Amino acid sequence: MPHVPRPVRISVDASVEVVRDAAQRLLGVTPEADGALTGPLPDWADTSTRLRVALRPIGADATEIALEVENPTRVPYFEWLIGWLLRQGERRTLRYHAERLVAEVEKICGAGSVSLKKLLVIRRRGRSMRTADRIRRSFSRLDRFRASASSHL
Repeated sequence: MPHVPRPVRISVDASVEVVRDAAQRLLGVTPEADGALTGPLPDWADTSTRLRVALRPIGADATEIALEVENPTRVPYFEWLIGWLLRQGERRTLRYHAERLVAEVEKICGAGSVSLKKLLVIRRRGRSMRTADRIRRSFSRLDRFRASASSHL
């Protein structure tokens, strides 16, 4: 099953205009006809890879921001070998620019006025916590087994 790239979504407690101005100034993106902001992906080797920033208002003074890569880098014949490294680098770069954008909005609006939800990071931490819980449970079962085995001897 192929992996579908997901955008990095964050929400901030700031108006769409403030976020749009911060994104244009910080990331160098320009408005498109559909309302999204696009531009070259900063700090990326392939200049044809583009950054797309979609803004959606949530209530009166909150905005959801989705950052995604348009035209991702492809390597002919060797995509199977290094494609996953490129996708991982794209995801990390998107998260980095999302955090930069949040910091810029926080600087404009004042400290404490921005709430950040990093969905991909939360998902990754949740998976690692589940794995740690499984390991902890298996060790506790092993300790209970040893205790019951030693009491029967």
